[in-house]
Amino acid sequence: MVNTKKLLGEVESSRDEVTELCSELVKIPTPNPPGETGRCVSFIEEYFKKHGVPTEKFQRAEAKTSIVARIRGDSSHTILWLGHIDVVPAGNLEYWTHKPYGGQVENGYIYGRGQVI
Repeated sequence: MVNTKKLLGEVESSRDEVTELCSELVKIPTPNPPGETGRCVSFIEEYFKKHGVPTEKFQRAEAKTSIVARIRGDSSHTILWLGHIDVVPAGNLEYWTHKPYGGQVENGYIYGRGQVI
């Protein structure tokens, strides 16, 4: 059974780290086309490595790298999270109030055009 208060406490205590992580991810352009994800995957790999989480990288097409991380728990249940790290192009920059790959943090929000893990 999930202890909701404990979980929310853990989330709150990680707020600054999660905000910084997301901001840094937004700063890495991965528009598709061309969908080049190598730099973003390297950033994610280093983050997991710093936290002792093993990863594997895969590449089906040149410059389109994917990453898998496995975090072992003490439950018999499995959680699978699947996402992507490429984004649609930023489009006309005149319509942006913040830089699309700026990752600015203002008033508790992260601004930019990016993909968050």
